[in-house]
Amino acid sequence: MNPDSMQQTLALWLKGQGALASVNEIVLALASSAREIDREISRAAFGQGEQADTARNVQGEDQKTLDVVSNRIVLDHLTPFKTIAAMVSEEVEEVIIPAGADSEADLVVCFDPLDGSSNIASNCPIGTIFSVLQVS
Repeated sequence: MNPDSMQQTLALWLKGQGALASVNEIVLALASSAREIDREISRAAFGQGEQADTARNVQGEDQKTLDVVSNRIVLDHLTPFKTIAAMVSEEVEEVIIPAGADSEADLVVCFDPLDGSSNIASNCPIGTIFSVLQVS
């Protein structure tokens, strides 16, 4: 199955869940960012990217280059949404307030862009974890 048809399947499934259209769009953007993160992981696995420690994240864990790259990818995909009032990432200490958010924005997206990144070398499960919350 090609990625476009998978995206369409997810879009149809989301539509049937009865969630806000803005939430559906955000979930689709997160799915798209996960595919891009997957490409970066594949590049790193074949020696085309690096996996060095860069710093520590807010949890005090070693932050890998892929953590930083993954965080940038997710932020790039979410920043255009005017319905997002704030974002919280495991890789960033402070709450991220998008500059272009509408004054009526009422969604907060919390995420770990690459959970389990320290497990990559041992071929253990990794993934993007997120939550979309509506605030009033």
